[in-house]
Amino acid sequence: MAESRTSRAKSIGHYVLMKTIGEGTFGKVKLGTHILTGERVAVKVLEKERIQELADVERVAREIHILKLIRRCRHIIQLYEIIETPRQLYLIMEYAPGGELFDYIVEHGRAEEKDACRFLHQILAGVERVHQTNVVHRDMKPENLLLDERECIKIVDFGLSNTFQDEQLLQTACGSPCYAAPEMIAGNQYFPPMVDVWSCGVILFALVCGFLPFEDQNHAELYKKILNAEYEVPNFISKDVVNLIAGMLTTDPEKRMTLVDIRNHKWYRQIPEASLKDREDDSLDEAILDQLDSYGFPREYAIKCLQSNKHNHVTTTYYLIKENQLRSEDAGLAAKRTIADIDATCFEDFAAYASPAVAVAMVATPSRGSRAGEESASKPGEDGCAMPEACQTSRSKAGAGPSPRGGRNGHSRSTGPPASGARRPAERSGAWASPRPRGGYSCDRVGGPPRRRPNSTDPAPFARRLCSPWGTSRGGYSATSGELLDSEYEVSPPPDKINSARDRYSSPRPASYGVPPAAWRLGVQKARHCDEVSYNISQAPRQVMQEVTRALSSHGISFQQISSYVVRCQSQGVRFQAEIMQADQGGEFLLRFRKASGDVRSYKDLCARLLTSMNL
Repeated sequence: MAESRTSRAKSIGHYVLMKTIGEGTFGKVKLGTHILTGERVAVKVLEKERIQELADVERVAREIHILKLIRRCRHIIQLYEIIETPRQLYLIMEYAPGGELFDYIVEHGRAEEKDACRFLHQILAGVERVHQTNVVHRDMKPENLLLDERECIKIVDFGLSNTFQDEQLLQTACGSPCYAAPEMIAGNQYFPPMVDVWSCGVILFALVCGFLPFEDQNHAELYKKILNAEYEVPNFISKDVVNLIAGMLTTDPEKRMTLVDIRNHKWYRQIPEASLKDREDDSLDEAILDQLDSYGFPREYAIKCLQSNKHNHVTTTYYLIKENQLRSEDAGLAAKRTIADIDATCFEDFAAYASPAVAVAMVATPSRGSRAGEESASKPGEDGCAMPEACQTSRSKAGAGPSPRGGRNGHSRSTGPPASGARRPAERSGAWASPRPRGGYSCDRVGGPPRRRPNSTDPAPFARRLCSPWGTSRGGYSATSGELLDSEYEVSPPPDKINSARDRYSSPRPASYGVPPAAWRLGVQKARHCDEVSYNISQAPRQVMQEVTRALSSHGISFQQISSYVVRCQSQGVRFQAEIMQADQGGEFLLRFRKASGDVRSYKDLCARLLTSMNL
């Protein structure tokens, strides 16, 4: 029986793969268990065949590079290890089971001010560490803030981030429109840290109010509100938080509050510092080194890997044990998890690996892909540190065991606080549903399942108000000027034709696409990759989308429906997107094709053939 279980178990390297907790453009995210320690991790499985465009390659490489730079910060999601096979990249990352801050706001309606203050402490601690590493996030929003089991903040999704030098100005506008700083909207050069401060101000407003400060279905009006900092404050929040928000949402970046100013503000100081202490101590824990040695990793080898900031199985094991200790200290708990503590309901076959002898044998075995015979390019001892012979021979001493194989200003003006008892959060298919990938856990992020409130009928205001004119605020944009980012587009589905919050958010959210400032309806469109073919439609949007997919299939064009009203298509080197959108608030609907890459003439010929064959 044990042998049968082992043969069925899916694993990669030194991790047992469990259920899928998210899915995105590049692949899936699975809940995993580190075999030696029993600690849970998030395993982002990136399919190489899906990462073909140069912009996608750049995005993945940028995020990995930045996550490697930022280590030991307890409010930033950690990248532990990278395992490569001929077909996949496996990113072993920290697991945050509490879901997104977005889901928290949706469930609660809004946060109590002391809770919002605690969240702000932790958000700023993470942002400060990011800036100290000369990195700017540029996509700060509640969907990119995850919660651990104790509702502590973890910043994720560095796909739009970039490095900068002291006093250097950047020009690429990117992120999500409702959270974007006015200097980005205007297309000006900007001082990187200040755009993150603005986004944090929007997040704070959403936390205490339950809705966003800047929203409008009209493109130009939305950006006008952001450029002028036009927002309305409800009367149920304190004057102190209103004052702090005003300082963070100052349009002039030179007059905008800095992180130091925010920390010295009266409202911020109403509670003791709530951010978790970072792992600043460079001294290594001797007890953990002894534990690693007992697992077959010689002390000298482990020290060398840790001191050189390697991301391999040795350092992963060390930091998982260390993180467990810190959690126990924070919670005042003495007990530590072991392999036997794993929840069998998540993965019943894990019992096949519970033998310590088998576990130790497995860590001395080269990492393997999810298919038999598919050996990983990332073996123990790789990443710059040669595995000592003693560690390689520990397998025979420990006893033979099975080698692991297998294979997310239009708002309510009510004068009272939003009541949360009669609301239901926007339901989605998983906590990771963001293709850039986004969501609670998507192939670009890591998070737990969204919270749900039973016996409620109406979606929360925050969930209803997260749309932006040309793309959902849960999406992103990037106006390329000197930096290589995505060269596609995102458009929200017709808002008036969506029956419920569940209907809107249960599908995977569309990817983040590049939209230059000129395409923000602030002037004449001059953006590259902006070739469009539009067609007025009179039928119901869902009916039209069914006709679009039928026509694509009949012409042999490969496509992927990434939301109810957005389809990505590719044919003979031409990549484009078909989408249904509302021309203006309360106006007619359009079927629009947008070219992402490829020959213009071939693209227009494809559009003409498709439109001719559709019954519109």
